[in-house]
Amino acid sequence: MKVRCVSKLICLLTFVVTSSFCLSACSSEETPSIQILAAGSSVFPESFDSEATEWISNYTDGEETSVEIRSMYLGEGEKDLYGGANVAKVSAMAAGKEIDIMICDLDNAARFARSEMFVPIKEVFTEEELTGHEDQLLTFEKVDDEGNLNGEYTEACGVSIDGIELFDSIYKDSEYGIFLINNADPMETSKDIFKNIVNFQ
Repeated sequence: MKVRCVSKLICLLTFVVTSSFCLSACSSEETPSIQILAAGSSVFPESFDSEATEWISNYTDGEETSVEIRSMYLGEGEKDLYGGANVAKVSAMAAGKEIDIMICDLDNAARFARSEMFVPIKEVFTEEELTGHEDQLLTFEKVDDEGNLNGEYTEACGVSIDGIELFDSIYKDSEYGIFLINNADPMETSKDIFKNIVNFQ
């Protein structure tokens, strides 16, 4: 009798755990979570998170997609130790699938582009979708082992989006763009939001 009861208990617990896992997986599938990071050498104001959340709501499908946007200061050059640590942190976050889309000033974006952190635009968007946006595509000159520019360029891996009031006020005179992380997850949902922001047809 005890053996039979224990067996029933094990079966019940297995059912509960399996059901919970399935419900969690289904919930995750129903509401993809997209992480957007806005970063650069500019200091982001305390009001950024709330303003950015309102801004990004214009480019998402509401309840069907959960989007979180946050900011990070990347310092002012190689001698800025605090900023340098954050540059390394961004790379780790991307590798750990904690970022799907990045908005960044071009000086800092160049560092990440050279390490192939961004998806080449032509790998995820069709020629038709890119029509009319060719002048907005961003490439970056590569560097040699000593950090000197070598005349070679990355594939187009970002899109210039200058002209957005929220970011113009932060980046000021610096150019900035939007980039799709190479292991964004889910990629299709990230691609759709990216596409909406840059107004690809």
